[in-house]
Amino acid sequence: MPRNTDLFDLIKSMTPAEKRQLRLSAGSRADDSNYLQLFDAIDAQEEYDEGAIKGHFADKAFVRQLHVTKNYLWRQIMKCLRPRYGAASRQHEIRELIVEAEILYDRELFDQCRRILDKAENLAREFECFAELLSVLSWQRKLTIQLSTVGNNRNLLLDVIGQENELLHVLLNLNDYNRLSAGIYDTLDRERANPDDPEVRRELAMLESADQALSLNARILYYYAAQTYAFFQNRHDQACEAIEAKIAMLEGRPRYIREYPRVYVTTLTNYAAVLLHLKRYDKLEATLQRIRELPEELRWKERSPTMVKVLLQTYNLELEMYRDRGLNKRGLALQEETTALLNRYRVSAARDYHILFAYQYAYLHFRQGAFNEALEQLNMMFSFGKETERIHVAAYGHMLRLLIYFELGHITVLKYSIESYRRYINKRAAPMLFEREILRFFARICQAPPDDYNSILHELWHKLFDSADGMAAEHADHFALFNDYLNIRQWLGERLDILSRPAA
Repeated sequence: MPRNTDLFDLIKSMTPAEKRQLRLSAGSRADDSNYLQLFDAIDAQEEYDEGAIKGHFADKAFVRQLHVTKNYLWRQIMKCLRPRYGAASRQHEIRELIVEAEILYDRELFDQCRRILDKAENLAREFECFAELLSVLSWQRKLTIQLSTVGNNRNLLLDVIGQENELLHVLLNLNDYNRLSAGIYDTLDRERANPDDPEVRRELAMLESADQALSLNARILYYYAAQTYAFFQNRHDQACEAIEAKIAMLEGRPRYIREYPRVYVTTLTNYAAVLLHLKRYDKLEATLQRIRELPEELRWKERSPTMVKVLLQTYNLELEMYRDRGLNKRGLALQEETTALLNRYRVSAARDYHILFAYQYAYLHFRQGAFNEALEQLNMMFSFGKETERIHVAAYGHMLRLLIYFELGHITVLKYSIESYRRYINKRAAPMLFEREILRFFARICQAPPDDYNSILHELWHKLFDSADGMAAEHADHFALFNDYLNIRQWLGERLDILSRPAA
């Protein structure tokens, strides 16, 4: 049963061809079908509004049990999509071959049965479809036992059993690397607490060589864990080497990339994020360009959620690069392009990206001194709501708005913004460090005459930066995240320099 906006989201993910196929599946009764009328009504909405749906169908009997029609529509859509996705799945192809082998086995066409099973085995091994491979080996064992009545197939049977045992060993190895990669941050924490913990030492021993990973999927997990461990040990070159080795390994398996493109794309986007952190901008620009070539190269459908997310990620990383480098004009030059992208894929694009891009452009405008344009972007950001998985971005938006009102000299509006920000902080379980300190600073500014601004700014600078036990030094990791999105140190330094200059 679909919940909340599940049905709306499913409908909006469909291509025009898929929607047409759904209508065709209803046949001659399409115009009278309750579920298709509901489909058209939901498809016409920009945001899901169940009240509007009920009002639209107020004279229809089915609206009294709308959940029943919604559930039926959801099942019909899935029924319509299933053949296309089943045919495109390598696992489905192998399972179909196993069904064919079973048919041939029942008809005692054993030679044909073996050829089909051999084809299924080759596919399962190439694409590491281990669950399907177990089924194939089970049928090969059954076929070998059946043929043993004709001749001595003892060695063949033992060979199949040996392959099953080997596959189970590979699966256990894959499971070990799944656990390692899923828990690598926990491993880092436990190592810091007790470096001699035997379990920690065992887990870290698995990172000594990729040769210990017995399958491609296990090596993918190995490289992820190795890159993460090296990165948080500040061995950045080693982290990059791990990602680059993973990329090279995948690029050596082009058929695997086409079958499982997300693995390759995720690896490239992780690499781009690491390059951004390390300020290796030349490599970053080349990597972003490579990622943007993938949708066409891999022939993803235009509105594929994966394709949309990939494109949005690359632009967000590019904007972060320009922001970090102070290339504000180059960043702002992307605004028209990214706005068109967001509007084109409005439903597919996660709301978080609307919020992220609005903040990015607000900050770039702020750095250019275009304060009104920056406020316009912040207002757009808040129009998408303050609830976001990227909770820090909403907080930065509040802080940036305070800076802008201060720069504009709008002290009365600044007072209201402080109260709004304070209410926002009080609703959150764990405000970021520095937030309350900055609020206190601006509250003092609102009460002080302009002649006192310089001394108040100096006090904030001293509290944050101007001592070994300042907040930035004491909480370096937290401040690095804070300063990445809103460079308060840069702003304070510029303001103090301006205020300390003699009047002309």
